[in-house]
Amino acid sequence: MSLASWFKKLFSARVAKRVERKPASGFVKLKPKQLEKLGFSPKAERYVERGARLTKKTPTISKRQFRTKETGLSPEKLAAAHRAGEREYKARAGSTPAATEEQAAKQIATKARRSQRIARRNRAAEKEGFRQGKKQSRAVREFLERNLEQHDRYLDTGRGRLDSDEYRKTVHLAYEYGFDEDRIERLKMSYTIIAQAA
Repeated sequence: MSLASWFKKLFSARVAKRVERKPASGFVKLKPKQLEKLGFSPKAERYVERGARLTKKTPTISKRQFRTKETGLSPEKLAAAHRAGEREYKARAGSTPAATEEQAAKQIATKARRSQRIARRNRAAEKEGFRQGKKQSRAVREFLERNLEQHDRYLDTGRGRLDSDEYRKTVHLAYEYGFDEDRIERLKMSYTIIAQAA
């Protein structure tokens, strides 16, 4: 959807035309208290026309709309242009274009690694019997919390030990989902001691 379409959808025709024509330099970022006054979350990122009086009816634009005004391209098209070398990365104050490009490359690599971790985590969950979908992660975390609590009770009382399959599944998924490593090691150690004593 184009900016003009967005503005027509959000504002009256007269306000939409004014907001559409105004360049990015004609907007300022709202501060947390100003955001709350307008009914937004203090963590939101919204922009308002420079010098506008702030009321609940004051038109604001999103970060995405502001960036599109600033660059003339949607974030997706801008990222594609950067990758293709058609647009240079915008240097931050005090940095060179080369340093900015290097930082962007690092961010892309970090995002790729994160995507790989998520894919690996999802595959592990599916292998352990959790169906793929939006609720998979929640189901796994609930399973882990329940089993880790049961294990903590077992350490305190000596009753309610996890069976071997549940134990193996808990250790595997706890690692994949980034649970506290000390807690996982305690889980592993307690069962090692039992095995040695048997």
